[in-house]
Amino acid sequence: MATMLQIQPDAVRYSVPQALERFVPPAIWRRVREPAHRVLCGGRGTGKTMLLKRLSWPAMIAAPDYLPGKNFVAFYFNARELTDLQLLFSDVVFRENGAILANARAICACMGTLHLLHVIGDTLLSVPNDVAGFADLSSSLIATANRVLSPILTEDFKEVAALSDFLEGKKADLIAAVGASSRLQREAEYAQLVTPPEQTFRLFASKTRRSFDWPIGLLIDQYEWLPMQSQVIFNPLLKRENAAHFHTVVACLNFAFNPALDVGSLQPGDDFAFTLAEYLPHDHDQYEALLASIWRKLKPECPPLDCILQGGITFLAGSSARSIRRFLELVAEAGALEATRNGEVSEGLQRGAAERVSKAFRDELKVATGVPQGDIWNLILAIRKLSLLPDQAEPRLLPYTISLSCQQGTAADRFSSSATILVKKAFEEGALHFLNEQDISVVTIPERFTLASILGPSLSCTFDYNRTLELSNVRDRGGECRTATYSKGR
Repeated sequence: MATMLQIQPDAVRYSVPQALERFVPPAIWRRVREPAHRVLCGGRGTGKTMLLKRLSWPAMIAAPDYLPGKNFVAFYFNARELTDLQLLFSDVVFRENGAILANARAICACMGTLHLLHVIGDTLLSVPNDVAGFADLSSSLIATANRVLSPILTEDFKEVAALSDFLEGKKADLIAAVGASSRLQREAEYAQLVTPPEQTFRLFASKTRRSFDWPIGLLIDQYEWLPMQSQVIFNPLLKRENAAHFHTVVACLNFAFNPALDVGSLQPGDDFAFTLAEYLPHDHDQYEALLASIWRKLKPECPPLDCILQGGITFLAGSSARSIRRFLELVAEAGALEATRNGEVSEGLQRGAAERVSKAFRDELKVATGVPQGDIWNLILAIRKLSLLPDQAEPRLLPYTISLSCQQGTAADRFSSSATILVKKAFEEGALHFLNEQDISVVTIPERFTLASILGPSLSCTFDYNRTLELSNVRDRGGECRTATYSKGR
């Protein structure tokens, strides 16, 4: 049997060498290599983590691929490692301890700074010490850490390895204390003395740029795992005034980024650029080409996937709902990973795989957190019901385009707060998708969007690409999204 590269269900698990071995440049590859503040959004499995790992300094040392004259050093920061901080904002866990709730922000900021310095230190320890900038970055890290951590240090650090060990221990102490109020209160006393992440990284970048002129970057992945209350601690890293010192790329799910600051808000366009990692409908040829290239990387000794799959790659690519991860899941479910002959995976096997994966996705939506359980699926069912044609008892064709209409102003702006949260959460979970480039936003619900294609089998429907469902007067009652009037058009 032909050899195959192992597929991880979560790209975070790939080491840098493994990520390099599997990476295929997507359409936005040129854009994301520009050293600039950027929010990179997209559904699960759309390639955000692979992009950030490929942009990281160790990957660029191993396989340089900079734009001409635009070298940079960027550090990969996995925000999922801070997920334990969610408990700090729980009024269930700390209901009787207002002091902890009051100090939650300081503890989050301290943990963010410790993790930031640890990320830089571990990155330096993972690369050859003779690469350009190594000495400058190392000395800047030591100087920065000694300064911002001075209130909690008994003596200055002189070596990166010793600093990294200290930071790892301090992070472990904080994480172990979360949930134990008496211990956490003691940790909170020193947490308030530690410099926040923005000022820490600016100091580090400024010290480095005095002797090493490459732009310095921070690549924050899995931003949606940060408690929403603590995003305000990290958001200042994207302020335009920091662009003179460093650049920050934040990767997150659609609508999982809150641009709020302590005073005011980040401004898309002014403070940061917004980039969608997903392929939009008009880019389906490019998307299929990307998937075919990824297959060749994974199974270089096998026939092209277009040949193994009866009818070609189009059906499973379309069913994947823009997710590379889901496409590989569909391929595996259909039996294509073990196939070696042309046409071995029939159309029936592909349809069966799509149905099983669709039902699994349906169940994920039913238990999604952040909204009342089941509300996202109820929203999908409401859209399905409204798609019913006059002569149908059950819909068989779903309109591909869903359009929000309003006689005055913007329809989405008239949503109640809970309806807005519900629709944005449906985008975040991948049940709804952007249709056009001009509709993409980090804060505003688009007036035209579509259901995820993978929902079709679990709804026993297919999509009519020539039909639009127009919704008006959308409001919520009792956790459901209801529509008072609607019309259908082409």
